[in-house]
Amino acid sequence: MSDVDVTIIAKERIVVVEAVENLIEVAQPGPQGPAGPQGDPGPPGPSGASSWSDITNKPSTLAGYGITDAATAAQGAKADSALQSGASSDLIAEGGGHLFFSSSRVLGVVLSGLSSATNAAITASDTVLSAFGKLQAQINGLASSKLDTTATAAAATKLVTARTINGVSFDGTANITVADGTKEPGIAAGTTAQYWRGDKSWQDLAASVRAIVLTGLSTATSTAIAATDSVLSALGKLQAQVSSLSTSKLDVSATAAAATKLVTARTINGVSFDGTANITVSDSSKEPSIASGTAAQFWRGDKTWQDFATVTRAVALTGLSTATNAAIAATDSILVGFGKLQAQINGLAPTNSPTLTGTPTAPTPASTDSGTTIATTAFVKSMYPSAAVVPASGFTLGASPDAGRAKKTGPIVHLDGWLLKTGGGAMAANTKIGNVPSGYAPLGNLLCNLLVSDGAGSYQLIAAGITPATDSDPGKIFTTQAATVSSVISLQNITYDTNFA
Repeated sequence: MSDVDVTIIAKERIVVVEAVENLIEVAQPGPQGPAGPQGDPGPPGPSGASSWSDITNKPSTLAGYGITDAATAAQGAKADSALQSGASSDLIAEGGGHLFFSSSRVLGVVLSGLSSATNAAITASDTVLSAFGKLQAQINGLASSKLDTTATAAAATKLVTARTINGVSFDGTANITVADGTKEPGIAAGTTAQYWRGDKSWQDLAASVRAIVLTGLSTATSTAIAATDSVLSALGKLQAQVSSLSTSKLDVSATAAAATKLVTARTINGVSFDGTANITVSDSSKEPSIASGTAAQFWRGDKTWQDFATVTRAVALTGLSTATNAAIAATDSILVGFGKLQAQINGLAPTNSPTLTGTPTAPTPASTDSGTTIATTAFVKSMYPSAAVVPASGFTLGASPDAGRAKKTGPIVHLDGWLLKTGGGAMAANTKIGNVPSGYAPLGNLLCNLLVSDGAGSYQLIAAGITPATDSDPGKIFTTQAATVSSVISLQNITYDTNFA
C-alpha cells in the first residue's frame, strides 16, 4: 500500500484517503456532533503559518487514525495487478468450489423434486421443473407401452465437446499444460438474475438457459423421466415417448453424450485427472478471496453462491410457443424443445373420451361382429341396406325423399315411399306396378294393401300382392283389386320377413 494522505480541513473535520495506485477509498466525514465543553486554553502557538511537520504527537499507523479495515500490502499488490487490462476470465482457475456457468452444466442439472401428478399443458408461467412434470404426466396418460432402454457409457477416450482450461483446449485425448499468463481484473457486481459469461459481461441467466442448444440430444430411451435425470436426457426421453405414440416401435442406437471417467487419465499442470473427481490446479494469481461454495453451486451476479439446479429448475418458460408441431432436434433450444413437445401432445387425442375433428377413420368390423369395436358408417350401412323399388312400365318413382324404396334390417324388409302412374286414371286388377330390389323378395307369396290416390284428396285402399323370390318375376308388386283412382300409389307400412313363406 502507498502512503496515507491525511488532510486537515477547516475546523474539526479530517478526511482520510487510502490510495492503492488506481484504487482509491475515501472515508467520508459523518454528521456534525453536538458541541463539547470548553477546554482549557492551550499554550500559545508559534507565530505565522503552520506546516505538517509542526504538528506533534501525530499517529504513526493507520490504526492510530481509527482505520481498521485498510488493505494489506499483499492485497494491494493483488489489486494493483488485478487492474491490468486485456486479461481474460479464462485465467480464473475453476476448482471444486468455484464453478462458472456453462451450457453443459445446465443440461446436467438433476430434476430434484420432480412431480408428474399434474396432467396439464405447460404454460409460459411454468418453471422448467414443473413443465417436465406436466409433460411426463400427459405422456403417461396417452400410452402405456415403452421402448427398450439402452446403456449409458461409463467412460470415453474423448470428450464429445472439447472444453477449455485457462484458455487451453482440452478434449481428453492428450495431456495439456495450462499457461499462467495474466491475471483477471476485478469484476463489478451484477444482479441476482445474471451470471458472468466468458466474454467478461453479465448476462441474464434465465434467457441464456432458455436459449441453450440441445447439443448431444438422444431420443434412444423411451422411458418416463425421473428426478435423477438431467435436463438433456429428460428431453430425449420425452421426445422418444411422444414419437412412439403415433408410430410403431423403432430401432434405436445410442451415442454416449457424456462419460463419468476417461479411459486414459490425463494430467493438468502435472495433476492426474480422469474425470471421476474434482482436482485443484495450482495457480499463483486468483480472483480476490471468495469463500468456497459447493460443487452444486454457481457464482451469481450479486457475488453469492447459489444452488445451480434450484435456479435452473425455477427458470420460467418466458416466450414459450406451441405453434410448431414437430419433433425436437439437437439444434433446438430448451425453450423451443418444450414448445414443440407440447404442440405434439396437443395434436394427439387422449385414450379416454377423445374429441375427434375432421374425418377420422377406423377399421370396418365384420357384419357378424357384436362386440365393443367401433361401428363405422360402412358397417352400419351393411347392417341396414336399402335400395330403390324398380317401377314397371307406365310407372315412375315419386320425387325424393318420397321415392319408392326397400329398407332391410336383417331378414325384415320395410317398403316406403311412392310410385306414380303415368297419366293417372283407373287401374285394373292384376296390374304390375313394379318390383322390389333383388334380394328383397319374400320367401312365399305375400298379400298386402296399397293406398292409392288421385293426388287431389280422393283415396282408395286396394288389395295387392308381391311374388316370391322363386317366381319367374321375383318380387313383382301387383294389384289384385281394381282401383278407380291411381295417380299416386303409396308403399308405406308394407313390412315382411323374407325368411317366412
